[in-house]
Amino acid sequence: MTSSDNSKKTFCLAPWVHSHVTMSGKRALCCVATPFEEDFDSFEDYWNSPLLKDTRKAMLAGTPPPQYCQACLKPQATEPPTLRFDDFNEESSLLLSNTQEDGTFKGDPIFLDYRYSNICNLSCRMCSPESSSKIEQAFRETSPHLVDNTLKKKKLNSTWIIPELYERCHHDIKQLYFASGEALLQKETWQLLENLISEEKAKEVTLQFHTNLAFPLQQWPRMQETFNAFKEVRFTLSIDGVGADAEFIRDGLKWDHFVTNLHHLKSLVPTIEINQVNITLTLATLLNFRDLINFIEDENLPFMLSYCFTDRLSIMQSPDLLPKELLKQIIEKTSQQIEGLDQIPHHKKRGAITFIQKLQERERPCHSIQELQEIALETLKVDYKLKRPSFLSYYQKSEDLKGWFVETFPPGFQRSYPQNQENHYWPNYISSLDLRGLILLHEDLSTIEEELEFHRFAFGEESVFHLIGSYPSFLNRLLSNAKSDKYDPYHLLRNHKGQFTLINPTYFLLSKVTIPTIFKKFVSIFIVPFLPIIALHFHYQGKVKDFAIEDLSNR
Repeated sequence: MTSSDNSKKTFCLAPWVHSHVTMSGKRALCCVATPFEEDFDSFEDYWNSPLLKDTRKAMLAGTPPPQYCQACLKPQATEPPTLRFDDFNEESSLLLSNTQEDGTFKGDPIFLDYRYSNICNLSCRMCSPESSSKIEQAFRETSPHLVDNTLKKKKLNSTWIIPELYERCHHDIKQLYFASGEALLQKETWQLLENLISEEKAKEVTLQFHTNLAFPLQQWPRMQETFNAFKEVRFTLSIDGVGADAEFIRDGLKWDHFVTNLHHLKSLVPTIEINQVNITLTLATLLNFRDLINFIEDENLPFMLSYCFTDRLSIMQSPDLLPKELLKQIIEKTSQQIEGLDQIPHHKKRGAITFIQKLQERERPCHSIQELQEIALETLKVDYKLKRPSFLSYYQKSEDLKGWFVETFPPGFQRSYPQNQENHYWPNYISSLDLRGLILLHEDLSTIEEELEFHRFAFGEESVFHLIGSYPSFLNRLLSNAKSDKYDPYHLLRNHKGQFTLINPTYFLLSKVTIPTIFKKFVSIFIVPFLPIIALHFHYQGKVKDFAIEDLSNR
């Protein structure tokens, strides 16, 4: 978007020159615009649809539609997204002259950005199943319902997205943009480029890649041979920290390999152009921002900052999650560190500091503590499945965070496993004690190894573990069918520290009777002397560190 005084961005060429399909299979004005809700059966139905014609008219009137253009109207990055369309400014007069009063445009898009694959070699912490095949696989095991849209999108790739991309390339195009997942490792990318070469269209096309630059260097010769056939090849690099911080944020990245690849890429200039470094401002980035800025300046690279999204998993990586006072303290400390970097030009320091300070003005995620606890637990499960360090362990090591996360989100998050709706007893018992920590039923012990391992990984050796189940008394053997085929409470009692309590059977017998709890407890007193003989149930409480899983498995 441009305007006469450049004070506000009020015009954008995207509705005339650009065709974009998101990783969810939706159409949008560009990759940072809010996608259109409406689905279109074909490109022809979309390109001069009432929706897009109205958008063009709004742009011409200097009033871009706010429902789609928030990324520019409320900037989320240090660089306006519309700069990517500046290559076409010289053609704007011709483009607009082919636009009718109702917004109909007699022309075709010349800049294509179709997201057709989530294949990626990394599992970045602020990413999603739509953009990372590794995260998708983790979600399949932890939250399968959250990959439904990703699976639907994969079907769309073959039914219309890739066929439409090929068809659009038969027209006169000038730029192709590749992002999401790691496009340089996706077979569809190279098939498309070879097709353009074989049809002798490559010399007219500029390629733009948004890459993590984390693949093996030996793949460069094959890539370079293909790139040489095109007009220009530009790279935008994603990195959000240096050293161990970079490896934490972009899981799977090896810092030494990244630096080697970067230096190789720089050696290819001007054959290949490095546009800039894109930095997603995660909480880990903010905590170690000085080192990152130093590295980028040493490498003599331009950079752009953008805010971390605050949807689902990325919420746990966003500075927006911090309490306002703590966020203010960290921003002040980071700003002072940047101000003290004498080798950084003043305008770069000012731009970075201003952007960071605006974090305090942003709208914060509207989630309850309970919702955030659920997302945190979901994130920890993904960390566990991906065999990467937990985000919680990273935050706990930070001096700046001072135990903030654990204080805000209690360890254990009130985990419960009595999900059987027909069992009215255990939920009542658990809620009456307000148990926190890992809670397993005797009937659920087939999952004990994985649950204990996850709990140890997520919350540490000191976290609390509860086991509630059927006690093998004489009466219980007659009345209860709830028997474990692998573990028994006697084994727990013999081999582990902790508190082992026989639960009064009146809790069970009276659980469906509507009488005051105090009366139930009074009745229970008379049963206590006979518990070893008639007790139906037990409650074991200890710490995860007290459990040797191999002992449980080999009783």
